[in-house]
Amino acid sequence: MHADITAAAKRAFQRLLNTYDLKHPIAAVYLQKEQDKLLMLYAFPAALWPSLRTTNPRESTFGTIRHRITHSTGFLTCDSMLHMMFKFG
Repeated sequence: MHADITAAAKRAFQRLLNTYDLKHPIAAVYLQKEQDKLLMLYAFPAALWPSLRTTNPRESTFGTIRHRITHSTGFLTCDSMLHMMFKFG
């Protein structure tokens, strides 16, 4: 995931497969089968890689909640927190 180019990512992926094949052969077969999907990041322009690596729907939802908590004061009851989570989630 942190390789600079596709070729380096494929080499790192192969090292991962070689490592896991000894102890977890079934997992290694599954990883090999899904290699194209796992390396899909490298099909996009390199400028987008940092944002694609960190895109996570749960994290973005809780990021909004963290931002609201940081800039708000005095309303952190259990009910108000649940209301905010469902409103922004």
